[in-house]
Amino acid sequence: MRSPVFKNPDNENLELLEPMNYFKRNLIKSSILPALVILLLSCSREGENGSKPFFSVRIVHSGIYCDSFNWNPIPTESIMVPEPDEISGIAPSLANDGQYWLHEDKGNIPRLMLYDTLGVCKANYFLQGFEITDLEDVSLAVIEEDTLIFLGDVGDNNKSREYVKIISLSDKKTQSNASVTVSGINNYMIKYPADDAGIPIKEDCEAFCFDPLFSDFYFFSKNSFKTQVYRLSLPLTANGFNMLQSVGEIALPNQMVTAANISFDGKFLMLKTYENIYFWERSDKEPIETLLTLEPVRLPYIKENHGEAACFSVQKNLYLTVSEKTDESAIKMNIYHRK
Repeated sequence: MRSPVFKNPDNENLELLEPMNYFKRNLIKSSILPALVILLLSCSREGENGSKPFFSVRIVHSGIYCDSFNWNPIPTESIMVPEPDEISGIAPSLANDGQYWLHEDKGNIPRLMLYDTLGVCKANYFLQGFEITDLEDVSLAVIEEDTLIFLGDVGDNNKSREYVKIISLSDKKTQSNASVTVSGINNYMIKYPADDAGIPIKEDCEAFCFDPLFSDFYFFSKNSFKTQVYRLSLPLTANGFNMLQSVGEIALPNQMVTAANISFDGKFLMLKTYENIYFWERSDKEPIETLLTLEPVRLPYIKENHGEAACFSVQKNLYLTVSEKTDESAIKMNIYHRK
C-alpha cells in the first residue's frame, strides 16, 4: 500500500512510512496556513513501570505560525544591570512578585540571581557547601505547601557523568540588594535508566521542568536530532539515587532543546531551541506524555545569541527569554507580552 502523503504550507510533500498516524490539533483560528505538523511515529513501547506508554513523535515546521493568545511578536528589551555572563536558566519567583530567578552556566560562580523585568538585579544567592558541575536550568515547584526553586546540575557535554543532580532551596521574599550565602541545600542525585543492552544511559541535558498537576519532573536531552524525554516522580530521596524513567522522544531535525518550562498552573508547556519556541496548551489534565503527541504552535521569538533560558510569568500574561553575552552587545531580557 502506498504511504500517505501530506503537504505543508510550502507545498513540500511529507511522505510517511507505514504504520504512522498523523495527529493534528487545531489550536488556532487563523487564515494563515498551519506551519507545523506533528507525526506520531509510534506509541507502543511501555515505560519502565508500564503505567504510561512510550511515545515517539516528529515535529516538522516551516514559515511563520501564530496562536490564539495574541502574543506581541516584538519583545520589550531590558538590558540587565549588573550584567551576568552566561545565563542558562530562568524561572519566576512566587514570593517576589514580578521578579525572576536566573543562574549562569558552568565556569561561573554558583549563584542564583533575582532580577525584575526592567533588568535590574535585586538579590544574589551564593550557593556553598557542595560541588556543582554544570547548572543548566531552573524550575519553580510547590511541594507539600513549600514553594521551592529547583536547580538542575544536569549538563554533561561529554556524556561522562555517572550521575547528575538537582538541588532545591526555598523561594522566599527577598530584600532588595540582598547578598546571601546559602548552605545546607537539599541535594538529589539522579541516574538515567539502562539501555536495552543494560548499559547505563548518559545524556547531556539543558532543559528540565516541573509539572504541578502530576508532581513530576521532566528532563529533555540536548541532541541534534532526537530529544529523549525522561520523567522523575516524587517523592525524591536524598539518601541514594533517584532513577529517571524514559517515556518518549521528540524528533526536532537539526534543533536542540535548550530550555523547558511548564506554567505555574500547569496549563502551558514550552520547549525552546536555539531557533524556536514550541508551545502546547493543556485542554484538561492530560499527562505531559500525551500532550507532547499533540500539535504545538510556535511562539513569537527573535533569535538570540546562544539563547538557553525561557519561562512564563506566574500569571501567564508574558514569557521571557534571555540571551548570552557577546563582545558586541549586552545581555538582554526579552519580554513577550499579550497585546
